[in-house]
Amino acid sequence: MTVDPTDVASVFVGRRVQLELVRRRLQEVRDGHPCVIWIEGDAGVGKTALAHQVVRDAAGFTVVSVEVYESPMPSPLGLARDLAPDSARVENEVAAGLAILERLGDLQADGPVLVLIEDLQWSDLESRSALLGACRRFDRDAVAIVITSRPEGPVEDGWARFTGSSTICDRVLIGALGPDEVSMLAAARGVALSPAAATRLWEDTDGHALLVCTVVRELTAAELADEGGLPVPRSIAASISDRLTRLDSAARGLAWALAVLGARVPLAEAASVAQVEKPTHALEELLYSGLVTWWPQDARTPIAFTHPLYGTAVLGTIGPTDRQRFHRRAAEVVGGVGALGHRVAAADGVDDELSDELAAASVDRPDAEAAQLLAWSATLASTRSSTELRFLESCRRRLRSGRALSVAAERDAIEACLPSARRDLVLGTLDLLTGHAGSARRHLENAATAGADAHDVVEEAWGRLVQLATEESRGEDAVAAAGLVLASAPAEALWERAAWTGLAAGTAFGQGAVAGRDVLADRLPQDASDVAMVDSDLLITRGSLGFYAGRTTAAMADLRVAIANVRAGAPAAQLPRAHMLLAQVLLTAGDWDEATRHARLAEAFVSADEVVWMQAQVHAVLARVLGGRGRWTEAAEQLAAADRSAEALGTIEAVVSTAIARATVSRAEGDHRGVVSALQPLTAGGGASIPMVTSMAWWPPLIASLIALGDLQVAGEQIAALRDAAGLRRLDLAARSDGLAARLAAARGEADEAASCFADATAGWSDDDPVLDRAELDAAHGRFLLATGHRRAGLDRLLDALRTFEALGASPYVARTSSELALAGVRAGGSRTEAPLDLTERERDVAALVAQGRTNKQVAAELYISAKAVEYHLGNIFPKLGIRSRHEIRDHIGVTTADH
Repeated sequence: MTVDPTDVASVFVGRRVQLELVRRRLQEVRDGHPCVIWIEGDAGVGKTALAHQVVRDAAGFTVVSVEVYESPMPSPLGLARDLAPDSARVENEVAAGLAILERLGDLQADGPVLVLIEDLQWSDLESRSALLGACRRFDRDAVAIVITSRPEGPVEDGWARFTGSSTICDRVLIGALGPDEVSMLAAARGVALSPAAATRLWEDTDGHALLVCTVVRELTAAELADEGGLPVPRSIAASISDRLTRLDSAARGLAWALAVLGARVPLAEAASVAQVEKPTHALEELLYSGLVTWWPQDARTPIAFTHPLYGTAVLGTIGPTDRQRFHRRAAEVVGGVGALGHRVAAADGVDDELSDELAAASVDRPDAEAAQLLAWSATLASTRSSTELRFLESCRRRLRSGRALSVAAERDAIEACLPSARRDLVLGTLDLLTGHAGSARRHLENAATAGADAHDVVEEAWGRLVQLATEESRGEDAVAAAGLVLASAPAEALWERAAWTGLAAGTAFGQGAVAGRDVLADRLPQDASDVAMVDSDLLITRGSLGFYAGRTTAAMADLRVAIANVRAGAPAAQLPRAHMLLAQVLLTAGDWDEATRHARLAEAFVSADEVVWMQAQVHAVLARVLGGRGRWTEAAEQLAAADRSAEALGTIEAVVSTAIARATVSRAEGDHRGVVSALQPLTAGGGASIPMVTSMAWWPPLIASLIALGDLQVAGEQIAALRDAAGLRRLDLAARSDGLAARLAAARGEADEAASCFADATAGWSDDDPVLDRAELDAAHGRFLLATGHRRAGLDRLLDALRTFEALGASPYVARTSSELALAGVRAGGSRTEAPLDLTERERDVAALVAQGRTNKQVAAELYISAKAVEYHLGNIFPKLGIRSRHEIRDHIGVTTADH
């Protein structure tokens, strides 16, 4: 809803420091520096007044205002849909965040934008995460997000970390007013206080802004000025109670109905609950009292309390019998699932019939809603068995909706339940999600042995055991658990997909990535574009195995489609991994610009969500591409970060990824000893200790360095071991092995053997083999041909290598190859090696995508930013490149322009 800031009627005083900060931020927003203003304080302390003053100060801003109302069952992604009402993509947190960014980008066409979100604490967790994702992706947007919230305990959405550490977020804490501000607030209400009266009012209200306003409104000027003491109400409740007694029964009943309904509602709905025949007259009296506000421009005439505290206070004035009666009427008026909360509130003690109805209603509801229904059901059940069953099921559904912290807070109550399979499932899942693998396995194995009468528990327990075994790289256990799940024909598609993931991954752990990928041939169509959107996580799994299987082209297709599906609303928990894997695949394929882009996106996701188990891998892939381009300082920083993460985590993937990155940087530097030092430990035992799930793409550079160092006997042994290991895993490394054999033969002076092997390697090279390795093969072949007297052919090979290095932007390799050509009397090199260095990282990404023919909106979607930010970056790119239109970019940056 867009509002006119002049309509805001809040009286505002004081808060000079906070307001000056916000005003300064708004000026920065006008200059394209986005911000988030997090206004935090207790109810009634003045958050809304400050927020509305910010709106009044936002001259020239388009203002979007959304108020969140307290609800026991907030609609999943409800706030996100309010923020992006015209988007059809609000189906998951990632897509919802993109939809919010897209809408804010569109609104910026008319100038800077201010979004006011009041009472975020009442919003659903999914919307909070989506909004946070959008805020994290702000670039050069002229957007201010102003959020009011009460202090909260641990919430599983990342906002606490963001407000405490983000450079674009200012946390504004609102506390009590001082005596001078109390005097100013009274004056703004038309009441002049002496210093002594202001001090007494401040002492008796503790400087609480809403209570000060209430007192000033309720007391006469004489009472406020009375030196003998102020008859100040000690709580808002006393003031509200007094004010309600002055209303006629119809107005009072309408206020009670509104308090019971608990949110902004149409007048007719509140009147129906209150059974008021003339609601307009009752509303007029309520408006005069100051308790209620309304929206006359809306045809439904919605009404709400002026402040949430008023609603709480009014609710406290309703006696038990009247409250029960109003909740029963509310249940009749609201209807549907929304009525169940009112029926719970109207219940007299235990009510097995209602408890059963709540449990039945939870069956087909989203997990977050089901959890609340089951929690209510548990409180109404008359037997311990029913109470514990529904309490545990509520915990189970909360865990499935990502609320592990809230369940962890009730661990004592869970452990106090009688032993059961469901109890073990909840405890095992909680331990799995909080990183306690040993106890998770024990509890889940107990749950998996339950009888047929708990089929859903057994199914989920085995599904969780599949996840646990996969995370711990226990291949046989993952395959066995997955087989049991699939054999049982799981009722939930979630566990069917988890089982296929475990089956494929577990097979790969034991037999290699090719075998693991083959498993999915029975489940997924061969063409990635034919895979159902709900199977996007499975597609990411296949892409991952494709990467390790050396199926570069197929893996690229799988990962690109999966990422596009998630952006369009498909469910997928592995999105950061998809970006990280795609970056590695693109490094192999030779598109280092796009590899950098996806690695940066993965880094942003991993950093924002603290995905510890992926940090080393993401830093490692960034180090590889930065090192390959000779950006030594940045590469060293990424290597150091990868080292820290790998040491902390200690997983095989983290440690090996970091070693490969270090070797890659040494390779780019021409430091063959550094390559051997980093990689030779991975081949200890002749390859027997190497995990089956590996592409072994790191091994050929190790052997090439051994040859360069003259360690020819070891190099020969390593080539043989490489061939054996590749055969065991069904990996096609024949061309690379032949190329290494050619270089070894050349080093030994075996010219005929070298020539034959070079020919075999060149003929056998495929699009799935690494482009950098092919360029180094061409360079080695060229050197061999020159050394054996074939000058023209040798120069051609070296020039082929040089062109490939230039296309990659591999400046260290370009420099070395150019020097070799110069020694042979050929002047070459000097072409573009990567996007212009005066462009920023983000400008390079934007330029590369525009050069490929993407529209601004398509570029925005791929980079998870707004179209307005894309426009801003193009505005910088044009003058830097000396061009006037997007069509000229392709000729200036020299990026790959194939349609990805």
